[in-house]
Amino acid sequence: MRTEDYRDAKECALKLRNIMIAGMTVPALALTACGGDNGTDDTAGPEATPEALCEVPAGDTPTGPELLSILNDALDPNVPTEEKSNLIEGGGDDPELWDQLSAEASANPDISYDIPDTPDAVFPLDECTLSANFTLQLAPDQPPNTGSLLFVAEDGQWKLSREDACNFVSSFELETEIC
Repeated sequence: MRTEDYRDAKECALKLRNIMIAGMTVPALALTACGGDNGTDDTAGPEATPEALCEVPAGDTPTGPELLSILNDALDPNVPTEEKSNLIEGGGDDPELWDQLSAEASANPDISYDIPDTPDAVFPLDECTLSANFTLQLAPDQPPNTGSLLFVAEDGQWKLSREDACNFVSSFELETEIC
């Protein structure tokens, strides 16, 4: 590997790390702000079931491996562009972007990521949004970064959130109208 290529790959990995750390902090802070007793009496009257603001996928909450397959397919250069745009919230707005993102991910083979296969790895934030524990390893000799990714219900399926997809896009210095 030429020195310039190594330097470019290392810069890209560091940018991805910084963006992912920043992106993982925001959902954690949001979670701490969402709990607590608001002091109201919820037993005073008939319960109303609010209508979902999204088309919720049928079935149980997906597992870590099921959500990981969405991310894997979005970054896989062998998955057709049309399929990739169905894996990311609003992904059809710039379908060629996902091929560019796949190429960048392939150019950085030391980066690995995972969503664990444990019962507490995926949990709903609301009816339309899931949070999944996420580990990002930039290089085998570096400690992993942990945080979360958001998945949203759109068109009856779970998709990587636009925000987290844009974090990946930004880390590779790609430009798109959707971010």
